[in-house]
Amino acid sequence: MSDPPEDMMIPIAPLPDGGCVGMRLKADEEGNRQVMVGEFLPIKEGRPILGDILQGAPIDGTPYLALTTEFEHPNPFRSKSGGKVFSIPSARFQKGWDRIFKNKPVPEDDPVVN
Repeated sequence: MSDPPEDMMIPIAPLPDGGCVGMRLKADEEGNRQVMVGEFLPIKEGRPILGDILQGAPIDGTPYLALTTEFEHPNPFRSKSGGKVFSIPSARFQKGWDRIFKNKPVPEDDPVVN
């Protein structure tokens, strides 16, 4: 194999519904490879789409598939800016939160206590 594709999948084990467990190797903007392991499932009517929609093409002489992304699933945990998704509240926010909620009594029978 000459130059590997930027996005490829290595099938690991078949699944009963026609999909497989596989390892995805995807190059980021700097050329570093991200390794992801997961289920690669065929699209079926009535089943929700929980990830990217990928098209796979065999790479000659190998068991690997070159992947092209047909649709990138909107993922709230994936940051486009490269920054952190979760953040720590500022001191100003925490002070306001404490002012409103700190001494508020919580009913003992409340099933949804944080």
